[in-house]
Amino acid sequence: MAPTPDPGRTPVSDPDTKPIKPAGPAGSPGPGTPSPSSSGRVLRVLTGVQNTSALVFSVFVGVHLVSPVVAAIGGASAADKSLLLAREYYLPLEPLLVYLPLTLHILSSSAKRLLITARTRRAPPLTISIITGYLLIPFVLPHILVHRLIPQTAARPISSLSPSELGFDFVAHAIRSRPIQSTGAYIGLVGLIVPHAWVGVERIVPWLRRTLGWNRQGISGTSAGVEAKMRGRNGRGVMYALTATLAGVVAVALSRLWVDGQWISPIMAARYEAVFRATAWEPIVGAW
Repeated sequence: MAPTPDPGRTPVSDPDTKPIKPAGPAGSPGPGTPSPSSSGRVLRVLTGVQNTSALVFSVFVGVHLVSPVVAAIGGASAADKSLLLAREYYLPLEPLLVYLPLTLHILSSSAKRLLITARTRRAPPLTISIITGYLLIPFVLPHILVHRLIPQTAARPISSLSPSELGFDFVAHAIRSRPIQSTGAYIGLVGLIVPHAWVGVERIVPWLRRTLGWNRQGISGTSAGVEAKMRGRNGRGVMYALTATLAGVVAVALSRLWVDGQWISPIMAARYEAVFRATAWEPIVGAW
């Protein structure tokens, strides 16, 4: 992996990618664009924020994905035990593990793209990371709204659902009352986050190696490195297979939860239903 270019000589679109050429004649900056040295420094800061926030958020995502796997095996009851155990550790740190890194990751990624566009006067090419990242926004934000923010409403009938009340019975109600929407939301979320994270690792590993002063040889002990293997044809095949496998596991979990949902009490079902009816899109798209 080539070392990071000198900020005083050549601006870079990302420390993990090759240098970009500034717009303008003879490689000079175009009018109104940041200078090479300033844009290089800003891009390095944005890359650090982008990668660090991704690493922090990935801790939550990894823990959170365990429960759907458990649900596929043991149903709602077993998944709730797994979820409650995980919440004991991440709920007290939820703002630092979820909301702050997610916000910083979206803002820093968007700012990088805007800065590169301003510097080169052309948008960076669309990659798997960029496409899945932007597609994840309309999946992740409604997921947080429905599963974390609206359930905290104190007004009746929601009455501030506690973490113990907001378990996989809530997901089961969603599947039974809105089967198409909920299935698409859950499977789509997993189907996008896996390739996004996979490609993210390809970029974060060399960044970590430079930042922490690791040996420039790959983690695997070869000159290619683990990130190069992940980027190759076989690596992409593994990525697609892993995505399909996890999406299939979630589909099995949802089918089990659909059966378990018939045992939800009418009182809890009414409180769950109020959460979905409180969303901004429910009056528009309805329940299907």
